[in-house]
Amino acid sequence: MDNTPLPRTPRRTPHILLLVLLTALVACGRPAAQAPAPTATWWSVRVAPTATVAPVATSTAPADVPTPLPTATPLTQPAVISAYVTAYLPGWGERPSGMALLDGRVYVANQRTHNVSVIAGDAVKRVVPVGALPGAMAADPASGRVFVLSHADRTVAVLEKDAVVATWELAEAGSALAVAGGRLWVGSAEGRRISLLATDDGTRLGEVSLDTSGSVIAIAPSADGAILYVASHHRTTAVDVATLSEIANITLNSYGTLAVSVDGSRVYTNHFDPEEGSSYLVALDAASLTEVRRLPVPPDPSAALAAPDGERVYLLSSHANALLVVDGAAMEPLASIPVGLEPQHLVLDAASGALYVANRQSDSVTIIDAVGLEARETIPLSAHIEDLEVDPVHGALYAAVSSSDRVLAFDADGLRSAWYVGRHPGAVAVLPHRDAIAVLLRSEARLALLNPGGEEAASYPTGRNPMGLTVDATRERIYAGDLLVDPATGVTETLRIATIQALTTEEPPMGVTIDTRRGRAYALAFSGVPGTSGGTVAALLADGAASQADPAPGRLGVVQLLYDADMDRFYATVAHLAGYGLQVTDAETLAEVAFVPLDRRPSAAALNGTTRHLWLALTPPDDAAADTRLVAIDTRTLGTAAEITVDGRVRSLAVDTSANLVYAGVDGMGDILVVQDVAMPAPPRPANLQAPAPTASATPETAPTAAETPPTPATPTRPATTIALTPTPVPVISPTPTREEPCSMEVDPRLQDAYAQLGAEAMGCPRADAVFGIWAWQPFERGELLWHRSSAVIYVFAQDGSWRGYTDEWHEAMPELSCEAHPSEGRLQPIRGFGRIWCLVGEVQEAVGWALDPEVAIDGISQEFDGGTLVQRAGVARLLRGDGTWVAP
Repeated sequence: MDNTPLPRTPRRTPHILLLVLLTALVACGRPAAQAPAPTATWWSVRVAPTATVAPVATSTAPADVPTPLPTATPLTQPAVISAYVTAYLPGWGERPSGMALLDGRVYVANQRTHNVSVIAGDAVKRVVPVGALPGAMAADPASGRVFVLSHADRTVAVLEKDAVVATWELAEAGSALAVAGGRLWVGSAEGRRISLLATDDGTRLGEVSLDTSGSVIAIAPSADGAILYVASHHRTTAVDVATLSEIANITLNSYGTLAVSVDGSRVYTNHFDPEEGSSYLVALDAASLTEVRRLPVPPDPSAALAAPDGERVYLLSSHANALLVVDGAAMEPLASIPVGLEPQHLVLDAASGALYVANRQSDSVTIIDAVGLEARETIPLSAHIEDLEVDPVHGALYAAVSSSDRVLAFDADGLRSAWYVGRHPGAVAVLPHRDAIAVLLRSEARLALLNPGGEEAASYPTGRNPMGLTVDATRERIYAGDLLVDPATGVTETLRIATIQALTTEEPPMGVTIDTRRGRAYALAFSGVPGTSGGTVAALLADGAASQADPAPGRLGVVQLLYDADMDRFYATVAHLAGYGLQVTDAETLAEVAFVPLDRRPSAAALNGTTRHLWLALTPPDDAAADTRLVAIDTRTLGTAAEITVDGRVRSLAVDTSANLVYAGVDGMGDILVVQDVAMPAPPRPANLQAPAPTASATPETAPTAAETPPTPATPTRPATTIALTPTPVPVISPTPTREEPCSMEVDPRLQDAYAQLGAEAMGCPRADAVFGIWAWQPFERGELLWHRSSAVIYVFAQDGSWRGYTDEWHEAMPELSCEAHPSEGRLQPIRGFGRIWCLVGEVQEAVGWALDPEVAIDGISQEFDGGTLVQRAGVARLLRGDGTWVAP
């Protein structure tokens, strides 16, 4: 396999420098024997070479004098000694954002990695770099070309088979593509028009004007190519291809779901009824766009496709993580098939009878038999090792590879088994006393118990999108998401956590940590506070319930909570806004012992009590697949004992305490690094070690004013009881930029004008790549609201120059209206995500007043700098500064 990094593709972990020979490694822990050579199947696993020996210099000694053998040197500090490879991919793609089918090949545009995965058969055969943030795609059988729209650099990449043959620049950012009548139709991200391009050279042939606002989200031609159907926010339009004129339209509470029957009689779209709180698949008469019939469906329908036989309609629900099969004529449900997390796109290969579904959060493609309506295979676009677990008795390593729907089992000889377990295995745990393996399937919302052979022995339903899997070995119980299971009796109990304020009364646990000395269980759950003052906190579980008002370890924004029985302490890694750290809590008193600020986001943690090392994986804040630092914190002094830098993003760690081996799962190509841990003298205490935090008050911490000196970036202390309903803006960046010379990252070209007007001294250097996408915007009497899709944050801009950010937690299962309000004539009450923040946070109402117009989809871009976050939509730029104020160029 060619491991040469592809342009615009995250780097694979290159060669690993090994510090010792294999003979020394075997003495240090369990042997890592060479596995059999890989086969052609993608899930084959091998053990990487365990030693790299430098070339021996040419000797001038006589030939009969043997060259001395190198002497093994014992390790004096932790080091990478080997690696398992869990997937064989020609490159990897993340965040699928578009699909196309041509000549039996499936093309998937990957937004985060700026490339296209080309699938043939049941595997990715090639990964092709394209423009920045690719999205919409369209195939043209007549020319044998596939067109890929890249939002960020406003280009269309032209693919023939698996190579880019041309790149066309666009006058404006596009948001949708279709081929009809021998022309390429490009929907505008700014809305109101569609441009027509020649498919041979990209020459602009004209445009269609639309009586609508907001971005063109989807375009679907009729089978004969005579009519083009266009979906924009709340509106579906029919366009005559010959005259380039609008001939019909309908206003529905829809987004981008759009499909046309083969016979041209029906158009399918979606509708959300705010009074009922229900979503529908709606069948329209294709000629008049009047409603014919509707069918209740799960929330958040994301894509639709009409089968060539004219009988079935396929609908994806990103909320239910399922493909729904519908009788298109009768509008009756036929089947529901689980797929990966957040399915967004689908294509049908009529010749093979295979449906391909792209799952955005799983970074995978599910292949479904369109005849038998059963899942046939899962193709990983990227290898995601979401969880690792070591069997404490036998030493076997289990890896939950969520993007392939499999759990891999390793022993001393390498790969032992590769089990298909179900959709998106997010966690794996060993039940040593029952000789079983527990697997949490997030997409299917259930817990599966496997026997040693990988066969499913039991299954228990959980709440939607469960997170966190813990085995209480003493009581032989399993905590799986919001479920507590007694595997001996099969009795289950639903767990709920009472939040610290009244807006959301209960939340499901996202993980449980056991205090083995006292038999206490602490659950992690969302605090229920909207906006920047909210986050994950810990709560003591008792009788299946807990209250966040009771004392518990951890600050606001807990990522992972570990218990150290030897030291009788809790270690909580925390990440809240720009503050990262490690908090240490006394398990008896629950008093904070120390806090160590971290300069990166802690994505995973694992404790090796034998060496007294707490291992942390520290990744870049934007979750980019750049490099990860594996840091060993000595639990005696909290100083850094060792640090290893690896290429790629690590989000899972596990420790084999009997062999002192640390396993680190690297996303992308799917390496599992094996680190030999060793006991070392205790290092000095870190200079930035902080004293215990003061007792938390019920009032959120306020941002520093311009006259104050901002504190060392750290995570705010968790409120102890209740919290005010008015979150205070918390700095997300340093208000004093420090500019490096030269900057290591580039300013996005689309933000250059705003950057120059604001000034390099005020802006500093970029901290991350720009993020581009289709956002939502709504004007108000005294400001505006902006929904940042990629971060799920709603920004509130007030005319007085202040801003606040709130996590968007609204989804289509909630009512469209979050409160009862009575706007005057010419004013509107905001709905959905905007409306939820507007209703629940009184300060927002006071700051911006009533809405002036409905919300619209817009083309937006943002980039984080030392001096703030620069946000731009439709040419209007604002710099969000860390003191809670914004300025315009």
